[in-house]
Amino acid sequence: MADKTVRAGDTSDWVFALTVDNAAYNLAGKTVVLHRKAKGTGAADSFSTADTPSPKLVITGEATGQVTFSPASTTWVFAAGEYSMYFEVQAGTERLKFPNASDLTIAVKEAY
Repeated sequence: MADKTVRAGDTSDWVFALTVDNAAYNLAGKTVVLHRKAKGTGAADSFSTADTPSPKLVITGEATGQVTFSPASTTWVFAAGEYSMYFEVQAGTERLKFPNASDLTIAVKEAY
């Protein structure tokens, strides 16, 4: 079962809360990277809060661990299928994966 289902070409904001043991992970001073991989083809891409000039991934709540991904039709056009996705929080040489147990599964439905 998918963690999130969207239609191909969806540009709605996605809001996620990054937590450890059900507690918000403080993102102050950290960079967050969203990694996405198409299941089957292995095609992968990523978005970072450090992207310039206009990041598609933004920390919207440092203390609450909240990030918002704003896909645009010109930057991330979904094709119907299934994708794996996870967040990587970076601070110096530290790298922490969210969720840490397994990737999120995103189901993209055909637009019609």
